[in-house]
Amino acid sequence: MQEVVYDAEHFFDGYKHNPDYAIKTLLAAQDAGADVLALCDTNGGMLPDEFIRTWREVASKVSCPLGIHTHNDSGCAEANSMIAVSEGAIQVQGTINGLW
Repeated sequence: MQEVVYDAEHFFDGYKHNPDYAIKTLLAAQDAGADVLALCDTNGGMLPDEFIRTWREVASKVSCPLGIHTHNDSGCAEANSMIAVSEGAIQVQGTINGLW
């Protein structure tokens, strides 16, 4: 069985600047058959309050399961990943000591 994960790189930054376009990219991946849409905080700058607000907005607009991919530049990767799991994320991407 093959699974398609759409890694929406720089998603949270893109959503801040152009939410309509960011959602369109997710819907295109969903319509093309993606099994999971992994929302990426590639620059690691999302604070938990903004993260959960964005997550919930996105979850209300897509039907595909969501995953999370965070970076820890602002020290919030673990918190944001746990928020995503509590909000229904079915996949968590991460690294330990640079290995994934």
